Amino acid sequence: LSIYNDANYVYCFGNVDETAQIINGTDVYNQIARQPDTNEFKYYNEFELRRIQERYNNLSAEEQAKVTNIDKLTEMLAVANMLPEERLDELNDAIASLPETSEITLDQAETIESLYNTYLSMTDEAKQNVVGADKLAAAYTSVQELRNAAATEALVNEINALPLEQELTLSDETQIDNLLQRLEALPAEYAALVANADKLNAAKARMTDIHTRIAGLEGFIDQNLAAAEITLDSKAMLDEALAWAEGIPAADLESVSRYGQYLLPAVTDYVNLLIDALYQNGKLIERQSS
Repeated sequence: LSIYNDANYVYCFGNVDETAQIINGTDVYNQIARQPDTNEFKYYNEFELRRIQERYNNLSAEEQAKVTNIDKLTEMLAVANMLPEERLDELNDAIASLPETSEITLDQAETIESLYNTYLSMTDEAKQNVVGADKLAAAYTSVQELRNAAATEALVNEINALPLEQELTLSDETQIDNLLQRLEALPAEYAALVANADKLNAAKARMTDIHTRIAGLEGFIDQNLAAAEITLDSKAMLDEALAWAEGIPAADLESVSRYGQYLLPAVTDYVNLLIDALYQNGKLIERQSS
């Protein structure tokens, strides 16, 4: 892993075992095997293919002999360099082999989307020679519906899995924001099917409430408690500070430095003053009601 920063430094991270970093024939074979076959009409990343080719070229003859699927790489590179018009016959054959719209599943989604994008990238003249363009468009629409339905179902399940509102902490905020973004990205008709969206919105409101309480607590401590001398008359001030803290989950209170630095010591000092006022020479003083 290489990281370039604004100070013009490049940091490289990797396995300290140099032998584990050496790419061998088995590695290249597996990289090629993971790619889709050329007859599947899926997207190829030409840059990635050329990296695989470069790794193969740098192998010893002994290691190259282990890459028995190198012909597949050659075919993929040839396909990656083709213009859409040059794949017209393949495109027509692939469209003809598509199942009926009602039988399409998400397993075919990547292939259908690749076919459709290839069709869209053709010139208007070349599109006239595509057989079954309407069938392809219908298949693409079906795939988008399936994707939206799957995304809706997954979203509902993940919202259900959120902790109860009173158990939420700021550690849940990233997930909540991610779920909200996914909800907003859904088409309106699918977003309406997220029956537990109210739970998600309530969770976001809880995050806002925690942030508000933390800011309020920090502000109150800065203005009233940080430089205050604690006396027996400090009870009202401490009660107000504790009221701000009351709605903040314990896990999040730990992140509030002023809470540990000022409020807890102040409460401790106040309790000690109470004890001193109620006890003399180790004995409880009887309080007389006036």
